[in-house]
Parts: sequence; C-alpha cells; structure tokens
Amino acid sequence: GGQQKEIIVSKSDTKVLITDYKPSKDYVFSVIAVRGGEQSRPLQSRFKAHTKERGHTDGQDKTEAQRLTDPVGPTEDANEISGADQFVCHTEAVADIVILVDGSWSIGRINFKLVRIFLENLVNAFDIGIDKTRIGLAQYSGDPRIEWHLNTYSTKDAVIDAVKNLP
Repeated sequence: GGQQKEIIVSKSDTKVLITDYKPSKDYVFSVIAVRGGEQSRPLQSRFKAHTKERGHTDGQDKTEAQRLTDPVGPTEDANEISGADQFVCHTEAVADIVILVDGSWSIGRINFKLVRIFLENLVNAFDIGIDKTRIGLAQYSGDPRIEWHLNTYSTKDAVIDAVKNLP
C-alpha cells in the first residue's frame, strides 16, 4: 500500500475531482455506499494514466486516460472520475443476478435510456459465463415480462447486445 485518501461524497454528487492527481501513479478507487450504520461491499476500480510522446518538443508529457475495458483517447480532464468510468468486479464467486426494471411508459424515454446505460455498465463490471456470473432481466409494467432467463446468454457481449435491444 500507498497513501490512502478518503473522500465523502453526497448521493447527489455525480463526479469527484482529484486535486492532487499525478499521472505517474497507479490509483485504486473503492466506492462504498453507507446508510445509517451499515455499509456495502466496496466497488473497486484501478486507474493508471500513461504518457505518450507525440512529437512535442515543449518537454511536457501528454497524459492519456486508460480505462479498464478498452483503451480510449485523451479525456478532456483526466482528473475527473464520473459515472461513465468503468468498474470491474474481481471475484472468483459464481453469482446469479436477476435485474428487475420499470418498463412502463411513465419513466419516459430519456430515463429508459439511462436505465440501459446503467445496465450496460453493470454488465461490463462482471465476468459473464455459464460457470461465472449469469444475468437475467425482467420488466414490470402494465404488461410485466421476463426479457431473458439466467441461462439465455453465456457471454458478456451477448448480454450487452440484449440490453441494447430492449424494447
């Protein structure tokens, strides 16, 4: 271990600014939900920026953000951590996760898009497989239905495609 820093964030906050960010350091983030005297298990993510020389002669390194799943181009502000950053669940445990979402029109088109984004980020956090994490989904509304069972999809890509194609 290195130096630890705890930041308490309100549930209404959507991002945190790391004021003493150093691109040369590895960062491990743990997010813990606290309610009353209870707290959740930590959701953890690892972040390391890397420098790229791009023919600049000013002597300054250019920092490029690196996410856990896919490398991406430079971010506008590498010091920000937002809801769009990817988290990965590191566990050998086998889990069956059934998600119940509101599929009624009352939530509106924009909120349903947010639900899809949330589901995609949630699925990306797990190692999906028949002998790993399995995910099922049901919608409740005036016409409740099971979208897919736990054993319907056996790969992460298949579950994400199903999320993207939700009616």
